[in-house]
Amino acid sequence: LKDVYAGEWYANAVAWAYNTGVVTGDLNTKKFSPNANVTREQLALMMYRYASYKKYDVTATDNLAGLKNAEHTSDWALAGVKWAVGAGLISGVEKNGVKDLQPQGNASRAQMAAILKRFCEAQEVNKYITMADSRKEEIRASANDSMENITGTVYYVSNSGSDSNNGLSPETAWATPQYAFSQKLQAGDAVLLERDGSWTIEPSNKWGLTSSALVIPNGVTLGAYGDGKKPVLRGDMERANSKDFWELYSEQDGTKIWKAAQLVSYSPVIVFNEGEAYASPVMPGMNGSGQYLAKDGTAFDVASGLDQNLQFCCLLDLTKLGININIENNPDVKGELYLRCDEGNPAEVYDSIHIPQTATGLCLQTGVTLDNLSLRYFSCNGAVLDGYDGFHSRNVTNCEVGWCGGLINSYQENELGVYIPFAAGGALQCSSKELKLMNNYIHHCGPFTLIFSIHHNPYDPDLCILRYENIYIANNLIEYCGSGIHMGDYAGMDIPGTKGYISNFVFENNFVMNSGMGWVRDTISQYDGSSSPFLSVFENTHGAIENDGIHLRNNVFCKGAYSLFSLWDYHMNGSKIETLPVFTGNTYIQTTNQPILQKNWATEVYYPSDEVVKEILGDKTGNLMIVGE
Repeated sequence: LKDVYAGEWYANAVAWAYNTGVVTGDLNTKKFSPNANVTREQLALMMYRYASYKKYDVTATDNLAGLKNAEHTSDWALAGVKWAVGAGLISGVEKNGVKDLQPQGNASRAQMAAILKRFCEAQEVNKYITMADSRKEEIRASANDSMENITGTVYYVSNSGSDSNNGLSPETAWATPQYAFSQKLQAGDAVLLERDGSWTIEPSNKWGLTSSALVIPNGVTLGAYGDGKKPVLRGDMERANSKDFWELYSEQDGTKIWKAAQLVSYSPVIVFNEGEAYASPVMPGMNGSGQYLAKDGTAFDVASGLDQNLQFCCLLDLTKLGININIENNPDVKGELYLRCDEGNPAEVYDSIHIPQTATGLCLQTGVTLDNLSLRYFSCNGAVLDGYDGFHSRNVTNCEVGWCGGLINSYQENELGVYIPFAAGGALQCSSKELKLMNNYIHHCGPFTLIFSIHHNPYDPDLCILRYENIYIANNLIEYCGSGIHMGDYAGMDIPGTKGYISNFVFENNFVMNSGMGWVRDTISQYDGSSSPFLSVFENTHGAIENDGIHLRNNVFCKGAYSLFSLWDYHMNGSKIETLPVFTGNTYIQTTNQPILQKNWATEVYYPSDEVVKEILGDKTGNLMIVGE
């Protein structure tokens, strides 16, 4: 650079910036102009180049809409400005409610200080995002660790096997897990599925929120063998990948809506290419006669109701159920499926289409271990580990659970006399004792993730109420789900005057990232708005009244769409909750405009601050990071 001279106080810094590509100087004059002011777009570009030099994520998005004067950004600075706005470093100068980007305006010292602070905070957050991504890859690449639990016979299942084989070796493997579990397995036995294999769990005729199509009997291990990706158990329908499954229902002004060629059970989400994209549900309400309604109370129209690309609706025929609609106990309810896909026939646009149809994948009896499996596309739960049938002591390790939950189990009347859908389910139904959930990757499940619901226990007449004792949840990654932990004491609803109980519940060394985002947020927000506690990282909407320890320690809680935590001091019956969760040494990352804590049905709202972490949550050793919108 022609105007930077050796010996000047800034010469070494300019040389470093030039050699790393952070600055280039005027390409025509080869001058740096050390005494000139820096414009906002120049600063954005320099920060962008520095982030690129450090190999940070600099993916640019077209996010300048709504910012005044954004169109005046210079072409050479556009990539940097888009990234800086998307990363929250620059938000525009606000005046009279309008944000002005002012790309050619000079950056003041105050603005530069604020931008640098935001940049440093963003990189600190990126450190945790990188750590979470590393954990994801470690879990996906985990080895077969289930052999230590096996004391009996090992059986093998492969897509290339045959159910006429004896199943005692990889060379004589059975073909289906359904056949394997139809045999008289004993405690200590194991069924191992070949890696890179995939099996569909067909819908059960005992359909419901906690029913399942595949029961893993007492003491049996279900794991993996061989090399490759984790074996997949799935609940989607194969025919959705066929061109003839989709019929063009309407086309107008480039909008194309497709109708499924057969009736389907309710699906909470449609996933494309194993998660590269998804379609969000539109969930209309209903009047007392079973007619679907739009938000304005008029009859729901598919063509206008699907007002965005990649939206769908599943219109169940509920006329036979009357006003008291309960889908859970009516397994044969089906309806018409409509999908908006403006690009063309969905089966031609996408390589694979996944429409969840099976409610729940697995039911684990006492002493069962799941290891190194992938559970996908179940409309209610990936697996049930509850104690309502008297089962307990289950382990789930090194598994992946994705795109599960969101099933509409009922329609409930609101104050306007409109029946609105209530979605339930999630990744794992965990209402039991003696559980270990370790080293699992759980993603895109909701509205709940790990479900702890305390109910009456008909199998223990002396105790009556389920007691959740000795639950250990560690080293998991949970992201893009609804509430990471849903905890509710409903014992008093079953038997008036009774209380639930929790003892020795430990949740530690987990990453819970982006709670309530993606299709989960779209589903929950249909009628509940954006204030649902089901979008929190942790919520005890009706927490156990009696407990001697719910410990959340050394976790990373990163960004909640609603609030990181939704806690209640009082149960819905008015009883005071004796011991609130104990927080120790956690890292809390939340945006400036979202609460970190809401209590007692949002009557108390706390936005991120050290005082909230240290005093209200009581985490004296916790670390808070506040990031931009």
